[in-house]
Amino acid sequence: ICDLGCGAGTRLINLCKDLNHKGLGIELSKQAIKLAKKNSKNQLVTIKQGDITNLQGIWPDVEVIMQFF
Repeated sequence: ICDLGCGAGTRLINLCKDLNHKGLGIELSKQAIKLAKKNSKNQLVTIKQGDITNLQGIWPDVEVIMQFF
């Protein structure tokens, strides 16, 4: 599961925990990333800094993408 603009990662972390599924969060804000990494104490979720308007490439491991505003 990939959450574009994951913020503090709460939604992604809870979803991955409930489903026992790996997750990738991408967020622009450094402060939000610090909070997301603090919130994510399990090995299921990875949080990376990035601008979602500039993402490129193919990610074969991603099955679901979610984005909320």
